[in-house]
Amino acid sequence: MPMGPVPEKYEPLLFVILEGDNDLSREYVDFPGGYSGERFVAAGEVDYSVFTDEEISTLNAVLEFVSPHNSTSISERSHKENAWILTRE
Repeated sequence: MPMGPVPEKYEPLLFVILEGDNDLSREYVDFPGGYSGERFVAAGEVDYSVFTDEEISTLNAVLEFVSPHNSTSISERSHKENAWILTRE
């Protein structure tokens, strides 16, 4: 996508997630620095039982990696990776 990488076929997946019975909502917000975007918010507690131990470990690793960053620094970093450089828009 123009602003950075997203999973393949993410739009249908996002539709299923938002339209399903999962207590997840999407908010359109203005972020510091003059940026606007989407924030996804869970209405209740996460049911971790739907994830394997490996999936939880992966989610924790991603959270640890991105926590010190904001969307701008993540986008800038992703644009230096081969997955971005070598992929057609």
